[in-house]
Amino acid sequence: MVRRLAPPVAPSRPATDTAEAVVVTRVGAPSVVVASDAFKGSLSSLDVADAVRSGVLDVVPQARVVVLPVADGGEGTVAAALACGWSPVPVDVHGPTGEAVVATVALRPAPRGPSPAINTADHELSTVDSTADRRHSSVDSTADHRRSTVDHSADQELSSVANTADTRRRTAINTADQRRSSVDTAGATPFGAGEAAHRPAVVHVTALVELADACGLGRLPGGVPAPLTASSRGLGEAIRGALDLGATEVVVGVGGSASTDGGAGALAALGARLLDESGSPLADGGAALSRLAHLDVTGLDRRLEGTRLVLAADVDSPLLGPAGAAVVFGPQKGARPEDVTVLEAALTRWADVVAATPLRAFPRRSAGGPARAPGPTGAAALAGMPGAGAAGGVGFALLTVLGAERRSGVDVVLDLVGLEGAFDGADLVVTGEGSLDPQTLMGKAVAGVTRRATAHGIPAVAVCGLLALDEAGLTALGVRAAYPLSDLEADPARSVRDARVLLHRTGARIAREWLSRPPA
Repeated sequence: MVRRLAPPVAPSRPATDTAEAVVVTRVGAPSVVVASDAFKGSLSSLDVADAVRSGVLDVVPQARVVVLPVADGGEGTVAAALACGWSPVPVDVHGPTGEAVVATVALRPAPRGPSPAINTADHELSTVDSTADRRHSSVDSTADHRRSTVDHSADQELSSVANTADTRRRTAINTADQRRSSVDTAGATPFGAGEAAHRPAVVHVTALVELADACGLGRLPGGVPAPLTASSRGLGEAIRGALDLGATEVVVGVGGSASTDGGAGALAALGARLLDESGSPLADGGAALSRLAHLDVTGLDRRLEGTRLVLAADVDSPLLGPAGAAVVFGPQKGARPEDVTVLEAALTRWADVVAATPLRAFPRRSAGGPARAPGPTGAAALAGMPGAGAAGGVGFALLTVLGAERRSGVDVVLDLVGLEGAFDGADLVVTGEGSLDPQTLMGKAVAGVTRRATAHGIPAVAVCGLLALDEAGLTALGVRAAYPLSDLEADPARSVRDARVLLHRTGARIAREWLSRPPA
């Protein structure tokens, strides 16, 4: 059954006793913004929004419906960026248990285009590739023609050309990297901030990487959890891939992680060395951290020094303790009670070693401040930082070792998809996710959308597969009405299977109840 509420309305719209009293009656086409998170296991964010949109237009064909994909910084964050025009770049990484996977880095291009140095280097690289391709083709053709008599000789010639081309390509790549690193990136526009009045003549490229895509739960082979051995290494490899692409700012969307390794795997992929008492490298995984004796950060990728790193996370949990990464989130990744005990002890050791490491050996650029001084900042203080427990402790590594800036994952996504601009002239906002429950109130995408809609005085309604919030919860969420698909289909399996059709019907119902047709 649809739950209707009449929470306080922003001053720009008169308060009313019932939700129905704010039905749009203006002359002209009503405007609706549909910004829903994905229905996990059923439909993507865009699929949900498109189904609702089609239902609205069936009832009010003249309506203006703006569809925006949203996410909370976890799974679906890169997809939301790509849907808004960012460029996808495949990057080879390792999944949570070491298998080879291909992740996607989303790139937002520089506001004024690349500098001449980078253009020149890229042109040189393109020329080398083109020349190598032509020479390969020529040698292949000659080799085919002479194959019967000089097969061995042709193979040697082809190998020689290939080696020469590879050498020239490496040289061109190194030249491009050197020129990129020489470009002054000071004063670049911060991610999510408004356009500066005077844009600096610098190259500023923002890259977005998603932990869930690289080494999250969805990357576990066969879905089999590995709570003690799963690693965040793939995330570090994705960040390194973003640096290879010339990014001056890397936004890291965390959530849906399969590991509880405190971000150690990600640091190892970026050049850190985690050593045991004998000086041997540790194996991947959270449990191995119990044997950690030394953290060597001198080999961390130097390009991180000039790169702004943003941790997009809404989880404010600490690394350790009853609200920490192992105790709260470990069981969600398959950890048994005895596994949680092992992981908590291992993460405690990890925090102790990080606190004792002279991180000034790696003078990274943090969020506008100096590198953290070693020594006086104890393990308890570092482990207790809000967000340190995000993604199995990945937040801890990014915040303490790499000096990342933490931002709300929802706000990062809502900024990059341009939600604020879509509100202009909007009469209604439709949001949603698979399940509206108490966790929705804790930094989920729906909460972010309704918070901003309320600030603009625009009523918001929500669609969902299941509704587990009472009226007080919906009031706190800022939702005027909730439309669960379970009202239309009680069987969960059929509801998941037929979600698109059910959302279409729900969109039509929302249009009938919240949008009135203009006078004939």
